[in-house]
Amino acid sequence: MDLEYKNEYKILFDICFKRASFLKSELDIIEKIFNYRVINELIREYDLKRISIYGGGLIGILTYYAFYNNLDVSYIIDKNYSMSIPVDGLKPVGLSELGTLNDVGVIIVTSWKHWDEIKKDLSTFQNVKEYYLINEMLRGK
Repeated sequence: MDLEYKNEYKILFDICFKRASFLKSELDIIEKIFNYRVINELIREYDLKRISIYGGGLIGILTYYAFYNNLDVSYIIDKNYSMSIPVDGLKPVGLSELGTLNDVGVIIVTSWKHWDEIKKDLSTFQNVKEYYLINEMLRGK
């Protein structure tokens, strides 16, 4: 096997390994999101009454469904105005609209890959008082 061929396999392996690691962390979060005891514990611990979810991907939509029976979910915020799965009665809100919204509540960020950038963006809005990364909320649960 020539060196170039081996390098292609190594690159492919690295990509698959990174994706598998990411999928494992997603599965860990999904497992915790659908544990009602954990959700009720988060509601009490963070004194959640109203939330918005940042991230319209799979984890964001699953987070919506985990919380919507227990409290008011105001918005799903997504920089690209997208949701991976449609949610009845809820349209994604773009980051540019966030400053005009009322009753945002606590924002639960579900996109940990871009946490630093999102945190910086959210800190610029006066109507956003609290925001947490879902991974950090679930740590130790």
